[in-house]
Amino acid sequence: MANVLFIGGTGQISLPCVELAVQKGHKVSVFNRGQRHESLPKGVISIEGDMKDPKSYAQLGQQNWDVVAQFMVFTPDQMQQDIATFAGKTGQYIFISSASVYHKEIGKFVITEETPAINPYWLYSQNKIACENLMKAAKNLPWTNIRPSHTVRSGLPTMLNDGDAVAYRMLAGKPVIVAGDGNAPWTLHHRHADHETLDKKTEHAPISYPKPDGEISFDRLSSVFVSNTNHAEGQPIHLRLKDASVPITVNLELYDAPEQRYCPAGVYEILRDDDGSNPRLQINAQNCVHCKTCDIKDPTQNIDWVVPEGGGGPNYPNM
Repeated sequence: MANVLFIGGTGQISLPCVELAVQKGHKVSVFNRGQRHESLPKGVISIEGDMKDPKSYAQLGQQNWDVVAQFMVFTPDQMQQDIATFAGKTGQYIFISSASVYHKEIGKFVITEETPAINPYWLYSQNKIACENLMKAAKNLPWTNIRPSHTVRSGLPTMLNDGDAVAYRMLAGKPVIVAGDGNAPWTLHHRHADHETLDKKTEHAPISYPKPDGEISFDRLSSVFVSNTNHAEGQPIHLRLKDASVPITVNLELYDAPEQRYCPAGVYEILRDDDGSNPRLQINAQNCVHCKTCDIKDPTQNIDWVVPEGGGGPNYPNM
């Protein structure tokens, strides 16, 4: 068990990190101003204070920490304060920098660890670069430098306005400001894997979906047909279950067999006897359109989607 201090601890990235550290059994303390309403996990030691108060902040350096995770340093002066406070007092200092520090050349979208930290356009990035350099030059401060990109928890990253405003404007059909022409290869990373976010069936009422109208929406089997996907006779089944009991004992019992709904091709069916008893999962592997949704969304990660033999589609020749 490590003694971990988080500076921040309630933000888009830091709160999930605090939650994970607690799950791993570490002793976790959080230092912040106590102004956000996000509830910290049970067992977290909350230390209220302000980095702008040097006297109170210096008290953090009066004890030893196995790890200090710093989410709130944005300027060289703040980094100098951290070096004075934690040098010789922590086994590992983790600095949350930013992916915006990387040099981005026109026409070169791939960024690696060898990409230099150069950003002449944004003071925020320039300050983060200066902080990194100070940290790396400090003595008695073992460091780890993290450069996160867009991470989503409860708000959307945006260019010039609050994240929530982006979603509201999208829903209202209003324009939003984006980088470039909107085709920039940016990725939004959610704090959870998709399969971790599924609610249990008892938490929601069943949805009555309208029938396909044949113009805008279509039934599944017709959609499978036009995908021109095919599987050769005798081809090994590429949809495999790690535990054949899970679809009934877990997925059906807790989630009402979500594989029946998230699969766009009707691959997964729950069959029953005439009296409604003996539920069992039938896998119609020949319907699969190779979207891999089941592998991503299965709540227990029990479905193993194996790459099928090549040449089977989907193939949309009229698109």
